[in-house]
Amino acid sequence: MGEIYNPEHWFYKQRNGKKALYLDKELVDKINGYAQQKGKCPVAICEYILRTGINTIEHYPQKEITFDVDEL
Repeated sequence: MGEIYNPEHWFYKQRNGKKALYLDKELVDKINGYAQQKGKCPVAICEYILRTGINTIEHYPQKEITFDVDEL
C-alpha cells in the first residue's frame, strides 16, 4: 500500500501534483495512435500541446500556434 507514496514509484512520478482531465474516447484513441506512430508519450504530447497553446493565447494572442511534437 505505501509503495505508491514512494517518490521513486512510477505511479507517484506520473500523477503527483496533477489533476484528472477527461477527454473524449475518440480523441484519446487518436492521441495514443499518433504517440505510438511518433514513438512519443501520449501524456507528454497532450501536456505540450495544452501548455504551448494556452501560453500562446495568454501572451501572444495574435500569433499563429505551431507545434513541433517531433522535438519532444
